[in-house]
Amino acid sequence: ENPIEQEGTYPLPEAQIDRFMLMVRVDYPTREEERQIMDRMSRADVPRASKVISTQDLARARSVVEQVYVDDKIKDYIVSVVFATRVPAEAGLKDLVDKIEYGASPRATLYLHQAARAHAFLRHRGFVTPEDVKAIGLEVLRHRVSLTYEAEAEDQTSDAIVRRIFAGERLISSAPRCGTTAACSQPARMARRTLMHTSMTMRFCSTRCSSSRKATFAART
Repeated sequence: ENPIEQEGTYPLPEAQIDRFMLMVRVDYPTREEERQIMDRMSRADVPRASKVISTQDLARARSVVEQVYVDDKIKDYIVSVVFATRVPAEAGLKDLVDKIEYGASPRATLYLHQAARAHAFLRHRGFVTPEDVKAIGLEVLRHRVSLTYEAEAEDQTSDAIVRRIFAGERLISSAPRCGTTAACSQPARMARRTLMHTSMTMRFCSTRCSSSRKATFAART
């Protein structure tokens, strides 16, 4: 249960929160989604979740993700992002020095690397780009950046701080650009050869993704 007043429950300490790979904020459904919930659950034949993928296919998809190529320049970019949460001044973000009490741990580097691979896989690519890192970066870092009392007094949030870090000029200039560096062109050729024998898994996941979301949504509602 999730009591609004949180009586009898206590927030996890930072060391425990850090063990979670992602922190995804789930807001209220939109008007259209809530109308769908009402329509589905008010019918005589309530929808039931059904199996859309086997454990073997899931294991195959996971093995494909582990083969997604990550160039050294992308790895350096990931490390630079994480270090910017610890020593923002070195990243040209002096305005964040008094707002960040503790930066992200090494787990953030590992999970950002892993999540970027998964994001590239879902985008039908066999290599990671800076856009993959940015797309998943907020979910990986928001619960790993602790704010100072001054930042909280100014109503700052960890989301705003992480977005500011990704928008930093030095990080933007250091991020490799597709089409101008080998970080995207060369790995693309390598990834095609590596993933040639597992393309069926990628097609399977892409065609069943929407069905999976619908089944999950129906089960939750």
